[in-house]
Amino acid sequence: MASKVTNEKLQSLRIDRERKSPRNGNGMAVVFLIVGIVLGVGATTVLRGRNGKDEKPATAPAVAAPGATTSTATVAKAEPSTGSVVLTASGYVTPRRRVSLSPKVIGKVAWVGIEKGDRVTSGQVLVKLEDRDYQARRAEAAAQVSVAEARVRELQNGARPEERNKARAELNQFMASFRNFERLLQRRIELGEKGGAISKEDVDDARANREVAEARLESAKQSLALIEAGTRQEQIEAAKANLEAAKAQYDVAEINVEDTIIRAPSDGTILEKLIEVGELVSPQNFGGTRGARTELLSLADLSDLQVEVDVNEADFGKVSMGQAAQVVLDAYPDKTYDAKIREIAPEANRQKATVQVKVKILNPDKFVLPEMSARVDLLK
Repeated sequence: MASKVTNEKLQSLRIDRERKSPRNGNGMAVVFLIVGIVLGVGATTVLRGRNGKDEKPATAPAVAAPGATTSTATVAKAEPSTGSVVLTASGYVTPRRRVSLSPKVIGKVAWVGIEKGDRVTSGQVLVKLEDRDYQARRAEAAAQVSVAEARVRELQNGARPEERNKARAELNQFMASFRNFERLLQRRIELGEKGGAISKEDVDDARANREVAEARLESAKQSLALIEAGTRQEQIEAAKANLEAAKAQYDVAEINVEDTIIRAPSDGTILEKLIEVGELVSPQNFGGTRGARTELLSLADLSDLQVEVDVNEADFGKVSMGQAAQVVLDAYPDKTYDAKIREIAPEANRQKATVQVKVKILNPDKFVLPEMSARVDLLK
């Protein structure tokens, strides 16, 4: 009996491999459920990250310790502060007014008082040329003026009393000479008529001498008449005209002397210096260490700068005079300069199908230099 009970218990403990336990299916279901939940949570997290990647989490303000100081680092961005960008163009920085100075006279460079990059003021002496030849010509012209002035005074004042007395004396002398030759001629004629010893040749000689004396007498009379009548107005006017011509020649000589000194026409900065002491320069092309040229130097006002850009004809409708803009230099992409359109070309470039626009930089600083590349954002 005991043996039978024991066998039944052993049979109950035996595992039947052919029969599936119902608990096994329930366990697999639980596993699949857990995996599904995990995958769902992960997908939700990924989607939230993609949709909100530009959003910054709010953080509580940090509380500084007593006595400590706080600082905030900011980075300047090349973004328009107001308005929206309607057009972007690229160009180059140029000064509004650039002046190239060339000599007006031929001469050798005697002195140079500037270097590239120097600041100069209006009227400042920049270059001097040798002026000895021009000084001599001015002195000669001044002498000619003095001679012409003296001639005008002489004609205006008329003859001096001494000149009048001399003319009267000469007239009396020629009158006496004429009378003597007249009497001599009459005596010889009378002797010939009375049959005296007088030849025809003697009579002819006396007659010729009387005619010469008569001509001299008439000339003396005319000279005295001119002196007593004074100088004709036409002569005075001619002398005055000669005086004005002499003064004009002096003015030219004076200008040539002044032109040997080259001065700054305005305030500005020296951009180019193309000459050295000892070089021969002229208003026409002259040679030198930098090749044929006419200019000695160039300067510009760096406080008045602009960017020249070419706008396509298709975008020209987005441009207007005085339109606000912002300039960003390629050399400093994090710096922004306020600007506005100051000039629009009155004609287009047929070959490039563009219109040139000049944009004034309102707040240039030492970082903005001519010929720098720049981007211009035109604002709405």
